[in-house]
Amino acid sequence: MQILMTGAGGFVGRHVAARLNEQGHRVLALSRGIAPEDRTDAVMGPAVLAEIEAWKEWPEGTDAVIHLGALNPSRSEPQSGDLAALRRANVEATAALARRAARERVRRMIFISSANVHGPTADKSVSASDPLAPGSPYAISKAEAEAAFWSSLSGTETEGCVLRPAPVYGAGGRGNVAVLVKLARMAGASAARGAGWAAQLGGRRSSGTGDRRIS
Repeated sequence: MQILMTGAGGFVGRHVAARLNEQGHRVLALSRGIAPEDRTDAVMGPAVLAEIEAWKEWPEGTDAVIHLGALNPSRSEPQSGDLAALRRANVEATAALARRAARERVRRMIFISSANVHGPTADKSVSASDPLAPGSPYAISKAEAEAAFWSSLSGTETEGCVLRPAPVYGAGGRGNVAVLVKLARMAGASAARGAGWAAQLGGRRSSGTGDRRIS
């Protein structure tokens, strides 16, 4: 199966692409504007994904599209609060890619959204059927992108699927989970140092007691 993927160079995308290649699929990494020299599977697409409907080099024989690419700035970046920019990158681009996939009669398109569209819930677990309650500009853009995705595929032959992953962690990850991992390592290092100091101190005390007993 030939699969066109956005966000293939990202943390999740690298793992997904590698896994699909292992299973015998052909993954084409859609690059924005310039194809990376270190990727032989890269396809040079439009610099702005929202303009993909006018792109003239759609790969023939594409069976599926996985849309992982998104604008997801950290909270410290100015764009994290720029809802207009997030809508251009996440909502308009998703809708345009879905329309193009449907026009090319792609069999299936998978859109990676976010569990953040449900908002924070401290007292219960969340299911896909729960109402959406996005609490940040990024989450709002993802919720709106889901609606645009389904609207763009409505009445077409392309089957759609939306996934809402919770924070993904692992080597090379970033975001809140990466911060927690860093804090855990710092705490572990501090605990190890504390244990070492305690052992040294305990050894000295034991030695002193022994001296007193001998005398």
